[in-house]
Amino acid sequence: MDAFDYAMFGSGFRIALGPFKFLYQNSKWREACKITHAFADKYVQKALEYRQSVISDSSPHDKNNDDNVSRFGSRSKPLLYHLALQTSSPLTLRNEILQALMAAQGTTAALLSNVFFLLARHPAVYQKLRQEVLALGGEEPDFDRLLHMKYLQNILKESTSSPAPLPEIPYPPPFPQLHSSHPPIHSFIHPLVQLQPPNQPPNTALRLHPIFPQMNRIALHPTTLPRGGGPQGLSPLYMPQNTIFDTSSYVLHRQPSLWGPDANIFNPDRWDDDNSESGNGKMRWQYMPFGAGPRACVGKYKALGETAFVVVRIVRRFEGIEGRDGREWRGRVALTSRNLWGCKVGFWV
Repeated sequence: MDAFDYAMFGSGFRIALGPFKFLYQNSKWREACKITHAFADKYVQKALEYRQSVISDSSPHDKNNDDNVSRFGSRSKPLLYHLALQTSSPLTLRNEILQALMAAQGTTAALLSNVFFLLARHPAVYQKLRQEVLALGGEEPDFDRLLHMKYLQNILKESTSSPAPLPEIPYPPPFPQLHSSHPPIHSFIHPLVQLQPPNQPPNTALRLHPIFPQMNRIALHPTTLPRGGGPQGLSPLYMPQNTIFDTSSYVLHRQPSLWGPDANIFNPDRWDDDNSESGNGKMRWQYMPFGAGPRACVGKYKALGETAFVVVRIVRRFEGIEGRDGREWRGRVALTSRNLWGCKVGFWV
């Protein structure tokens, strides 16, 4: 795990450097990637052996029958084995399982840390949440029940959008005007330029502290964005093939034009009238801590469900919470973002 963690950190740093990632020459990072790849490749090889055994044991009729268990394997097989039935590319399979590891590694823990960091600084919010939790009585809520606890979900949404952290790398960036000087083929905007707007109030957790600080996409074909061009950014904008799109959820989640004058304030009540989960909410596209659309993070509900369950159990058990660390939230940004100082709080019964 040490190698995996270091590979994650180095990869996040390279993403931040964008087209200048070649400047990051770190032999320790390359060795960490090598160890991580070797670990993943052992399981990829087993999955490919499973694929071969299924193909060998299946009749032509089996191979064309999507409902046949022998074609797709037992439901108890690992996800990687099912992926191997869709592709024989070792590189694709390795990338898929490393992506799953990156998404699962520390995501729930970081979200829990952010939630309790904010609750410790907003005792009235904690007490209101506790009333909702105590209304359950002795019921142990299942996944669906957790997702329908309105105030709890408001807190989780607001928590993943709290104030932007300072990165644990030199700031400001050494090339803050990169987006204006780089060739048009790369529409790259350095994500750290606007991480900490001046005079930002410190009391702002998925809106305020997104676990995934930025998202990248590449245009596989020439395309035109409906907005983004012209002096006001309201005209269509042509993007050639291979253009890199680098979006910052930190900036998106703090735009006063989208969130109002209290954009930097922790306020779970702002979500009371939102219906974003149904696809019709006013915040569907301005709030994207897990991305949006067909390529949104597949682990979204896993992270939210685990976090909600732990929060309910703790809030039910303890009457109050207080902070034990006066330092403000400071981000350590790799592929995911978390508080550099951790979360030091105290509970009382």
